Amino acid sequence: MELSGSLWWLFILDTILIAAGGYVINDIFDQQADFENKPENQFIGKNHLSVKMAWFYYFVLIATGFIIATYIAYEIEKPHLLLIYPAACALLFLYSYSFLNISIFIGHNGPCICSTEGCISKCRC
Repeated sequence: MELSGSLWWLFILDTILIAAGGYVINDIFDQQADFENKPENQFIGKNHLSVKMAWFYYFVLIATGFIIATYIAYEIEKPHLLLIYPAACALLFLYSYSFLNISIFIGHNGPCICSTEGCISKCRC
């Protein structure tokens, strides 16, 4: 079944909510780097929005998106597609929480994966 008219617009809105939630969670976990690199553009923390309110907005965004995703999945009679939503939210959360400080470099010896803990493989990062 195709997404028609209003379902298509709900799907676009849902995608925007996922992206917005990803931006919020990234800003929550990346406060220190934002403070050091671009303090004038830091939105969460000292300047505009408290961390507590940012968490609240994050949960509102993903909960609203989940409700819309549930509606779409049942309207098109494919409830199994609803599993995509929590997977996307979880990946954005994990990226922001744990993979934010990982860099990949391609050098003469192949790829080098570095994090704040050190490097993986025989490279000098």
